[in-house]
Amino acid sequence: MSAPKLEAAGLTKIYKDGAVVAVDNISFTVESGETLALLGPSGCGKSTTLNMIVGLERPTSGDIRIDGRSVVDVPAGRRDVGLVFQDYAVFAAMSVRDNLAFGLKVRRTDKAVIRREVDKTAEFLSLTDCLDVRAGRLSGSEQQRVAIGRTLVTKPALLLLDEPLSNLEASARPAVRQELRRLQQELRLSIIYVTHDQTEALSLADRVAIMHHGKIIQEEQTLQIMQYPGHVRVAQFLGSPPMNILRGRLADAGGGVKFTHAAFAVLFPACALPAGIRERGPDKQYALGFRAEDLVLVPPEQGLWQGEILGVEIRGGDAVVNLNSHGSPLQCVVEHKLKAAPCAAPAGTRSESAPDLRPEPEKEGFPTTRRTGVSEAVPETSPAFDVVSLRKGAPAGLTLAPENIVLFDGDSNLRLESTLVPVPQCFNPQPSPSVA
Repeated sequence: MSAPKLEAAGLTKIYKDGAVVAVDNISFTVESGETLALLGPSGCGKSTTLNMIVGLERPTSGDIRIDGRSVVDVPAGRRDVGLVFQDYAVFAAMSVRDNLAFGLKVRRTDKAVIRREVDKTAEFLSLTDCLDVRAGRLSGSEQQRVAIGRTLVTKPALLLLDEPLSNLEASARPAVRQELRRLQQELRLSIIYVTHDQTEALSLADRVAIMHHGKIIQEEQTLQIMQYPGHVRVAQFLGSPPMNILRGRLADAGGGVKFTHAAFAVLFPACALPAGIRERGPDKQYALGFRAEDLVLVPPEQGLWQGEILGVEIRGGDAVVNLNSHGSPLQCVVEHKLKAAPCAAPAGTRSESAPDLRPEPEKEGFPTTRRTGVSEAVPETSPAFDVVSLRKGAPAGLTLAPENIVLFDGDSNLRLESTLVPVPQCFNPQPSPSVA
């Protein structure tokens, strides 16, 4: 079995005589042709990790192996690692051609080889038409392609990308993301992609490693990490909006599971605690995690528990409803119905044939529940309603299917494999068994 393209083992970086631990004993691998994203907030140690891999900084401890060979004592220029910086770092006064050729010229490569490789890379990156244009005259996304091309032309064994899209205008980022994904798929490059943007990480990487305070708190396949966050901090970092978290205790009660929060209690009917949770005892603390898309608004009397609406944020075809439930902030995603005029009439006038675009009189805007043979308390998952009815300060009922809950240990904040177990049965839901 061949060695990974890159292996970081116990990598640590400490500054100021131990006062600052920038990277704290992290280990990970990157296989040949794989893209790994290091994802986390600013200051979590992502860029420091890259600097150690490329050779700009020496680890305090640990090892870095490329193709099975330690490179800790190898100078940066001899590690066969390419680094693309956040700020492009192109030579603005030089042509695109000279920028692309720079690395090969430094290596004293034959001129014919330089010309061939530059032309090939320029064609691949759609830069052929601007080869003789000064790099400083290009747009931000074009300059970023030049920076990537200048690294690719040297054919590094490992490509490191340090927040390469953060300085681009928002409209250019989707196109450059697609370009990077195409590069990865067609060239089968081994890439470490550093970013604080979860959209970039999830769309570009095969695996994602979440960093926090210098540690990797979860490393997982991209398709798995959103659905199964391994730590409360991962759950609260990933997603837009991130996962809701409620802390409290769990117990079997009244044909269901009772969750007791500091200020209220919720009975999830027709489900049971798995044996592993029951064996932990009644005094164990838990954190319930659930996505905003899985929390459903219903009339107050139909909710498993209640909250108060704080505001609504419109996001195209859906909206995020911000709520307060007994001191706990929650978010819910709903579809909405917005009315828009094809063209506006002059102020103070209204055409007889034009539709009346004024909001309808305020009414209950909560969706009805879906009636099933198993449970009559299961709400519609994607209700659409007029956001005008979601007034600030209005009460709202909240309901949630138990199978959509992720359980975390209340002390370690690590995800538990066990979750609530739905029990199929017919029952008549009682009005609001929510407040103990």
